[in-house]
Amino acid sequence: MHELTLAHAVEYAKMGLRVFPVGPSKRPMTANGFHAGTTDVTKIQQMWRGQDVPMIGVVHDRFTVLDFDGEPGRQSYREYGYLFPEPLAMVETRSGGLHMYYMNPPGPLKRNIKTRPGLDILQGDGGYVIVPPSKGYTFLKGDMETV
Repeated sequence: MHELTLAHAVEYAKMGLRVFPVGPSKRPMTANGFHAGTTDVTKIQQMWRGQDVPMIGVVHDRFTVLDFDGEPGRQSYREYGYLFPEPLAMVETRSGGLHMYYMNPPGPLKRNIKTRPGLDILQGDGGYVIVPPSKGYTFLKGDMETV
């Protein structure tokens, strides 16, 4: 898994996405947390070196993610999903939830808004999302290039 996540992290960095290693607990494996996210390939290789890195974190400063967590999130999606436009990408998460990716709207952004049971809106420079091919995360629609 280490080589797979490293290869994808490098590809995401080449797309301009700031990446960093994430452990099984979904916490960054860096001293500075998600602030260590970078597009510098040499730094990425150093962060991955000597560690078993199961997941890739991406700072969500260029896009907004609707995060439907687990069964409560799936229920909110079934009830309110029709209200949202078609996402650029959609990911199934390891909890059985969904991440729906959108371009950031114009104007100032609020960070991590809770709206409905199991639904968080993650936007702006102030957080991260775990992306495929991290263990348990799969693209259902699109990919990071479409975001």
